[in-house]
Amino acid sequence: DVSRWWLAACFTHPKTKKVILELKPGGLLYEDIGNKEGFVWATITGIHAENTLLWKGQVPANLGGPALSFVNISLESKGQQTILQVTEVILGEVSDNLLNSLNKHWETLLEKGLRPLVTTKN
Repeated sequence: DVSRWWLAACFTHPKTKKVILELKPGGLLYEDIGNKEGFVWATITGIHAENTLLWKGQVPANLGGPALSFVNISLESKGQQTILQVTEVILGEVSDNLLNSLNKHWETLLEKGLRPLVTTKN
């Protein structure tokens, strides 16, 4: 459930209730504002339940685009650890402001949202 780690600090609309990720090819990643309103961020282009999630998204002009975003999220087992790798390629208008914003959001999502849910303490 992506809404457990997709923090409100990374929502793009003040009325967003949660982010929804439909885990299937052709599924959507979107912000749900309620009342059948929201914003589709990406379409799932590939999934392998054990280790890979791919999506293609868009960055609208008002958020630093227009641009297309291709994200690859993968998991790799290394001994008793699992390594998470996130790669994003952007095509289109890519300003320093957009890159800084994306880096900040990924860092917030992964370090403050996801890490506390998946890190085990020995």
